[in-house]
Amino acid sequence: MANIVICADGTWNRPEEDIDKDFPTNVLKLSRAIKPSVNGVKQHVFYDWGLGSYHSSFSAGATGRGIHKNILDGYRYIVQNYDTSDKIYLFGFSRGAYTVRALCGLINNCGIVKRSDAKLIATAWKIFNSTF
Repeated sequence: MANIVICADGTWNRPEEDIDKDFPTNVLKLSRAIKPSVNGVKQHVFYDWGLGSYHSSFSAGATGRGIHKNILDGYRYIVQNYDTSDKIYLFGFSRGAYTVRALCGLINNCGIVKRSDAKLIATAWKIFNSTF
């Protein structure tokens, strides 16, 4: 048994580049505060930079274009780490909250594909996206 924790930051939020000028967001603080294990239970943590915090930052941040990448990054992390007895915790801020909400919908509608069937992630996304 393990806990899988997905932390998705808000638009244009990312880890601080300059520790003297930048300050970590609450989502980043949360992801860093989670211990690798608690009472013998492993904890897997994935931190997702906010939409628009990398490539094509202005247009992505302004329009939400590319949010599917953030959703699928979280889903891939779950697929690679999930076992049937695991618990999944999702946290997000701003568009990161939307990201984890959509991730919940993907899991609800398509389930979690087996690690050995990771090639089906794109198919799960197509099915989910057709109802989205």
